[in-house]
Amino acid sequence: DVIVSTTGMTSREVFEHRAAVDGKHHRDFLTVGCMGHASSIAQAIALQKPQRQVFCLDGDGAVIMHMGSLTTAGQLQQHALLQNFKHIVINN
Repeated sequence: DVIVSTTGMTSREVFEHRAAVDGKHHRDFLTVGCMGHASSIAQAIALQKPQRQVFCLDGDGAVIMHMGSLTTAGQLQQHALLQNFKHIVINN
């Protein structure tokens, strides 16, 4: 599985969790300074790696900053091109 996390606290929490559990970060994409773009990055990875599940951990404010990515995800899923993409939005 691949995890793409939004900028800020979410990325810090993912980093700290990985460090505590196994110390391996090779399948995590921790965004810094690109609020609102985590879902677009995760969608691109999901399209390029269809054999892997891709999880996007996003904050509610970040989603609002780039809402166009939601319509892209919907269109791609409607055409069965993004079945391995899971977008989790956290109300933080």
